[in-house]
Amino acid sequence: MSGHGIMEEMLIYLRRIAEALERIEAHLQPVSSSSLAEVSSAIDELSTVRVTEGEQEQTGEAHLQPVSSPSLAEVSSAIDELSTVRVTEGEQEQTETPQATTASNKLIQWLEDRKIKVRSYRVLPSQDEPLDWFARFLGERFDNLHPFYDKWKKAINQQWGWFKISMKDFPPNQISDIVQFAYRLYQYAMLENLNYARSSRTLSAKAVMIPDVINFVTGGWLERYISRLVKSTIERLGFDLNEIAIISNIQIVLPNQSDAEIDILIGNEATQIWFECKTSEEYQTSVKSWKGLSRYLRIPKERAGVVLLIPPESPQVSEWLESQIGMTVLRLNEVSAFLERAFQSTQG
Repeated sequence: MSGHGIMEEMLIYLRRIAEALERIEAHLQPVSSSSLAEVSSAIDELSTVRVTEGEQEQTGEAHLQPVSSPSLAEVSSAIDELSTVRVTEGEQEQTETPQATTASNKLIQWLEDRKIKVRSYRVLPSQDEPLDWFARFLGERFDNLHPFYDKWKKAINQQWGWFKISMKDFPPNQISDIVQFAYRLYQYAMLENLNYARSSRTLSAKAVMIPDVINFVTGGWLERYISRLVKSTIERLGFDLNEIAIISNIQIVLPNQSDAEIDILIGNEATQIWFECKTSEEYQTSVKSWKGLSRYLRIPKERAGVVLLIPPESPQVSEWLESQIGMTVLRLNEVSAFLERAFQSTQG
């Protein structure tokens, strides 16, 4: 194929991505508190089966047919590819603004000064991506959404597909959040099917088993949520975003030649903040990895946090874990305060 033909195909591909993003942006609004009346209206719509050709309208269990809107996972996958920087011998693929590139380069240089080779990393785009809405909604309302999330994640991990959650004993605001979240997931093809029986308050859904959705559910959402939380904290504290890099999924080779990954790294050559994220309760399997990373990064625990969705029940266990890995053990609702303390300590 000629160079002209390749360029035409690239332009067509980019135009399709832009059109898909415009359609998603038109429907995907920022997180806001929905009134119970609004969500009840949505529930009523879900629990009404519309029929045509002389058939009668009936109520009961709603079965939603697959939507024809663009696949959110496919669009997000394309954006992830565009926002991933791969580092090669003396050459770096740039996808950031010049100022942000400089901040990222300084942070990567800081790693390399510690004899850590960086293979690739993901930069935080300046604008929200399609999946960020879901990450933010899940992070901000996790207390209400965790029963749904636990079922969804288990269905994906065990490749069941279908999963069901009974909400008969749930308070109204929790039902509202779960139904709103599930319905939005279905709209954007992150659930293949969705049924809601209002009489029994039972919701059943079929998970979409594709790599980008699997990655999102099994931990990607938490990294997205924390990365955006970092950005909003930087803005709130009045720091210059162009001077502070936010990078994630950093694939590295340690000085002992072993492969490793850093979940989230923030900062520049002068100061750094580090996060590791764990969505399962089996944190024990990661202790060795965290301890090894901590030894090479040498970031004090006041600026190094491991976020556990299911933290140890005993404070003594958390203290022991911190002493082993040299990091601060954090619950999800403690991340914001930790970030503020970490940033403020860098200004002292």
